[in-house]
Formats: sequence, C-alpha cells, structure tokens
Amino acid sequence: MLQPIRCLLDRSLCFRPERKLAGSGSHRRINRALQGTHNNPAENAIRPIALGRKNWLFVGSERAGRRAAIIQSLLATATLNGLEPHAWLKDTLEKLPTWPYSRLDELLPLAPLPVP
Repeated sequence: MLQPIRCLLDRSLCFRPERKLAGSGSHRRINRALQGTHNNPAENAIRPIALGRKNWLFVGSERAGRRAAIIQSLLATATLNGLEPHAWLKDTLEKLPTWPYSRLDELLPLAPLPVP
C-alpha cells in the first residue's frame, strides 16, 4: 500500500527494493506526508504561555505570581468558554463590590448550564 508513496518520496527505493525503509530517513518523509507538515493549532494554543513565561519570572513576589496565575487561569477559562475575556473581566469587576459573597461562583467564566 505504501509502495506508490515510497516511489514518489524516494525514487531510489523504486530501483533498489532491497533497501530497508527504516533508518534511511524515508520513514520521516512518509510520516510527514501522511500527517501533514504543520501544527499551527497546537503552536497557537501554547504561544501565549511561551511568550509570557519569561515575563512571569519577575512578578515581584511569590504572592504576586500566584495572583497572576489565578488571573491568567480565569481569562483562559473565559476564552475557552466562548466569552470575550476583557468584557467578562470588566463586567465582573463592576459587579464585584455589591455582589453577595454566597453567590460568587455565579461570576466565574464558566459556560452556562443547559436548561432542561
């Protein structure tokens, strides 16, 4: 089944069928051809973490680092749940001073539960 692909990727295999595929480097080309050559979704998902890693090394103190991690987690949760992080944060900070402590969980950026 892979013989036509092998012929396209490495012409020498067509003329020398006794040559083993493993160890020749051709298996990497075949894997890339079958899987695709980019991983843009994964790269885009981890880019903010990689870019911020150096910036977060110097947050001032351990407590400040913990607070920054909590804020980043809330903003990432808002994004994953389809909310616009800036709008959610602005709305939450406006409601927070008068919001009852017993209902704080309602302000979290979680996806609303479906109504049965």
